[in-house]
Amino acid sequence: MNTNRPSSIDWEQSPPGSMVAYARRERSRQTRRKLTVAASAVLLVSAVGWGGFLAFGPRAMREPNYGGVTCSIVRANAMDYMSGTTPDTLTEKIRLHLEQCPECRSYWDEMSAPQMQQTSWLPVHSRSDCDCQACRNRVLHDTPSPLRMVMAMVNPE
Repeated sequence: MNTNRPSSIDWEQSPPGSMVAYARRERSRQTRRKLTVAASAVLLVSAVGWGGFLAFGPRAMREPNYGGVTCSIVRANAMDYMSGTTPDTLTEKIRLHLEQCPECRSYWDEMSAPQMQQTSWLPVHSRSDCDCQACRNRVLHDTPSPLRMVMAMVNPE
């Protein structure tokens, strides 16, 4: 039976301190390996995180796009849209946006309320000197919403 074990004659005495130096090098190599694995994991997680952020970023940073226009375009062209001076394609896009976007619809209602009080669109009460609460409520109740009025101006049926 032939075994390939070295005999005691084949072993040589190592110089003093060589095993300590070898152990130090091995610990250093293992530490570098652990740091490399940890750094790779951190890079992978951060890359996936940033990729997800860029692809699906927070809703606050992106504007809704209804009807082919964003909210900022609708708000920038609101006065022109009310006066009917926007191009036909933009008018149609804004109309679609206002039908679908609840935020712009509420903005539109808030913006149009002061405009309507300054114009002659409000129905005239038969007694102009009447300032009672019932007459004011009836005038406000009979007044169509600003959005419906603009929609009627843009799309007369």
